[in-house]
Amino acid sequence: MKRTAIFLFCFSLLLVVQSQGELIEKEEGIKALNSGNYDLAIEIFKACVDKQGDSGKLAAYCSFFLGRAYYEKGQMEEAIKYLKRAGEVYKEGMVVAHVSAGWYYWLGRAYYNTGKYNEAIVSFQKASSLAYENPES
Repeated sequence: MKRTAIFLFCFSLLLVVQSQGELIEKEEGIKALNSGNYDLAIEIFKACVDKQGDSGKLAAYCSFFLGRAYYEKGQMEEAIKYLKRAGEVYKEGMVVAHVSAGWYYWLGRAYYNTGKYNEAIVSFQKASSLAYENPES
């Protein structure tokens, strides 16, 4: 019984440390993005996307920020790819409305910048609808 308790404690501690490391990595990527170091942000968030796979909140956030980094770098097709992926990875309704609204807003901007105006309108309308549903955001 004592061994089981010790094992569970150590396993829980490992998960907490791993999660904190991933959060620190995400924060470093956001700092790089905000400071205009888009290549570093892309590197960090690409590694996160590869590591996280196709499900979960962190996979969605890393996809979103990777899309944002590509957007800021002017690589709109890559931006669209990862901004769309963010919403697909973390299914609508499983995430707070203001976060989804942000994803749709940036996706709309990327569509607009590539001349895909109909897709941009749909994305902006979805962002507006989600923001309206959550006025505190």
